[in-house]
Amino acid sequence: MIELKRTATVLLGALALASTTAVFAAPASTSQEWTYWLLSSSTSSLHSCASEVAKVRDASGLTYLYRASSHASCAQSLTTATVGPEEAVLFKPEAVEDGTRGLEGSWKMRALEALSITQSSPVEEDAGQVAFHLPTSPSMQLLSAHGASLVVAVTPSALATIDHHTTFDTRLQRLVFQPLSSFSTLTDKPEPKYNKPKHNSHVASILSSSAFNASRIESDLRILTGESAQPSEIGEWHSRHSATYGARLAGRWLKSQMEASLSAVNGSCEFWSYSPFFAPNIVCSVPASGEEEWVVVSAHYDSRGTFGSTTAPGGDDDGSGTSALLAIARALGSSPLALRSPVRLIFFSGEEQGLVGSSHYASALKEKVKLAIQMDMLAYRHPGEPLQLAFPDKFVTQSATDLVRQVAELYVPELEQGYTPACCSDHQSFWENNFPATWVFERNGPIKDPMYHNSGDVVDRDGYSVEQLRAIAKVVLASALHVAGFDKA
Repeated sequence: MIELKRTATVLLGALALASTTAVFAAPASTSQEWTYWLLSSSTSSLHSCASEVAKVRDASGLTYLYRASSHASCAQSLTTATVGPEEAVLFKPEAVEDGTRGLEGSWKMRALEALSITQSSPVEEDAGQVAFHLPTSPSMQLLSAHGASLVVAVTPSALATIDHHTTFDTRLQRLVFQPLSSFSTLTDKPEPKYNKPKHNSHVASILSSSAFNASRIESDLRILTGESAQPSEIGEWHSRHSATYGARLAGRWLKSQMEASLSAVNGSCEFWSYSPFFAPNIVCSVPASGEEEWVVVSAHYDSRGTFGSTTAPGGDDDGSGTSALLAIARALGSSPLALRSPVRLIFFSGEEQGLVGSSHYASALKEKVKLAIQMDMLAYRHPGEPLQLAFPDKFVTQSATDLVRQVAELYVPELEQGYTPACCSDHQSFWENNFPATWVFERNGPIKDPMYHNSGDVVDRDGYSVEQLRAIAKVVLASALHVAGFDKA
C-alpha cells in the first residue's frame, strides 16, 4: 500500500551569498525533477514505472523510496506520488541525553518547523567564511513525514546547506538510489571472521611513541577550530562547514600534514571531489607489498554550527576524529613495520549534510575492504564519568566491533567499553555497500555533549578530554595494524 500522500511544497530559498574574498565558486546547476513514492514493501505493481529505488532505514524499520523521471508517462499518471528534485535526504531524531538542552515539543514538530524557516546564513565576510554562491530557487520538497523520520527531496545545491534547516538533534542521511534492474532486497550483511588479537610488543611500542603526544594533538585541534593561529601560507578559516571556503583551506592543510607524515612510507594523498558544492574528501593511501585488500580508517573533517551557522569550529564533532587521524598517520609514517595489506586514511566531507562524501566514495569503491573504522566524536567526557569507548548498536558489522573491543582490552584497558544508540557516522556508508565497518565514539549511552552541533564546540571548555581522544586513537591504530598484518622492516 502506498504510504506517501501528496504534501504541500516546502519552499526554502537556497543560500545566496557573495564575497570579495571568495576563492572558490560553485557553478549554477539545473536539477532534474523526479516523481517519488514510498512503499513499505519491495513488491508492488508500481515497480514497472520506477527506474530507481533507495532503502530508507529509520526507527520504524525498512521502507523503499522509488522514483521515476517526471517526464515518464507512467509517472505523470500517478496521483499518490510527489514531484521533487534529484537528491533525497532522510531526517531522523538523534539519541541525545535528556536535559542536555531544553527541548520543547516533539522531534517531528520541531523538525518540520525548522524546515519551514527561510533564513540566510550568519556570515563573517571579513573572515572569508562565505558559503558557495548558490542560485536562489525553490529547492526542497517534503516527501514523507511521520513520527520516526522525514524524507525531503532537495537540489544538489540545497543539499550543501541542508543543515541550516535542521534541529541540533536531527541526523541526516543522503539516500543513495540504485537502478531497479540491479537492486537487491537482501538485508543480510557480511560478518567476516577476524583472528583473535594478541598483544604485540611492536604495536605497543608504536602506541607509546611521540606520534600520540598530547600537546601535539591539542595543537592540531586548536588549528582546526581556529583557537590557535592557522598557517599563513594557506590562510585562515573559522569554519569547516562543507559549503564554505574555510573547509577547502582546512583540507589543504590536512593534506599537507598527511603527505609530510606519510612520505617515509611512500604514502600519497589526493583530493577526491564529488560535487562542486562541497569541499572534497581527502584520501591518503599507504601501500603494502602483499594483498590488495584495504584497511580503511576515517574521520570527517567538516563541521556544523548552530542551525548550520558558518561559525562551526567542530572541536569534538569531528575535530577529535580528524586530529586522531593525523596522529595515526604520524605513527604509521615513523613505524618500523612493513604492512602486508594497504591502509587508506580518509577525511570525509559532507558528513553533517547526510554522510554525503562517504556515500559517494563507498558507492564508487571497487577495491575489497577488510575493515573500515570511523572515528567521530571522541573527546567529550562528562565531568565525573570515566574514560570511555562506545560502539554503535545498529547499522554496523558486529564482528568488526568485537575485534576492536578485544584490541582495546589488550592495549588500553582503562577505557570503559559499551554501546551508544547515537546514529550514525560515515561507517554506515561502507556498511550499506556491504563492506565490514564499525565506528568508535566517546560515550556509552546517548550523546551528552552540550555543544553538539553548536557553534560553541571548541577545545577550551569543560569536559573536553584529549586524554580520552588519544586512548581511542591508539585502539584504532592497533586494530588497523592487526587486520592489515605487518612484518618487522
